[in-house]
Amino acid sequence: MAGAFQVHDPRLAGERHRRAVLLWSLAALAAFLVWQALRLSSFNGVETRPPAWDQSIHLEIADDYSEAIRKGRSSDLLHPVPKPGMPAFPPLYHFALLGVYSSQDPAAGALWINYLYFIVLAFCLFGLVYDFRPDFGAVLATVSVLCAPAVQELFFTQLADLPLIACATAAYWAFLRSDEFEERGPSLAFGFLFAVGMLHKWSFFSYMIPAYYVGARALLDEERRGNALGALGTAVLLFAPWYIANWPLMLPRLIQASSDFAVPVWKGGAFFVYFIQGVEYLGPLLWVMGSIGLIVPYFRRNEHRGWLIAFWVISYYIFWAIVPNRQFRFLIPGLAGLAVYACGSWPRPMLWLLAASQLFIA
Repeated sequence: MAGAFQVHDPRLAGERHRRAVLLWSLAALAAFLVWQALRLSSFNGVETRPPAWDQSIHLEIADDYSEAIRKGRSSDLLHPVPKPGMPAFPPLYHFALLGVYSSQDPAAGALWINYLYFIVLAFCLFGLVYDFRPDFGAVLATVSVLCAPAVQELFFTQLADLPLIACATAAYWAFLRSDEFEERGPSLAFGFLFAVGMLHKWSFFSYMIPAYYVGARALLDEERRGNALGALGTAVLLFAPWYIANWPLMLPRLIQASSDFAVPVWKGGAFFVYFIQGVEYLGPLLWVMGSIGLIVPYFRRNEHRGWLIAFWVISYYIFWAIVPNRQFRFLIPGLAGLAVYACGSWPRPMLWLLAASQLFIA
């Protein structure tokens, strides 16, 4: 009889529904990652080509670090052996590769390290999108971006770019969670993840431009100043020593590399090259839905943070469109913002169609 007098609580029912949606979304994302692991295992089983030039350089640098550790040459950990025509690379990606030299096939082992970064990317990207759309559409948008041809190409190659995407997504998610440096924990997490990104690749700074603007404003606000200084201090303390030690050799080569295959931004519509290439490298439906979503944005929640997503997408696009050396992989670390726009304005059937299209392309 007691059950007959129970009162239905809409708030409790809503919370249960949201929890169930989140669990099903995470389960779907985990299933997708299992599928990716099976694909990678199949790829490694049939791939017989040696790594290309840039990929070989990264594997060789990891081998140099491994040898330096074995022989106790600690100075080589801070000053890596220079490679012909290449700038010094920050060390964290190569440290991650150290374990692959105990395997029979280091090139295949490096791709499994990629898979670990891919897992981090998947969950951080899902978390960021879910903050704006807390339903199953978030996982559909996440899978759609992870299946983009440009992301899949980097997944199957031994470069630092896929780890860079994971670092950028994680750092920007922490930045958004900091509520413009009002929350201490996420602010310090952002500072730490910023350093991690910078120690993966020098170009990481270009994907955090909105954080510099917000951080400068926070320094003028007494209530937020401490959190902004904490994030700044954490980042600089962790990444600056390596850059100070390697800057004299790195800067000239970076300037030279930026002009490789150079076409000035004011010639031949160079500014719009990435936008045009998006059809091929993102997938046509993701490109269309993301572009329309950027023009007509809609956020299911956290609308007050929406301008930071627009600022993110526009700022890194302008930066890399101006750089004369244009390769689409330079643009990919900011694609998490596009995932928000690809799912925000669209009904769920369109997101199912998008996900199915991207899975087919992958």
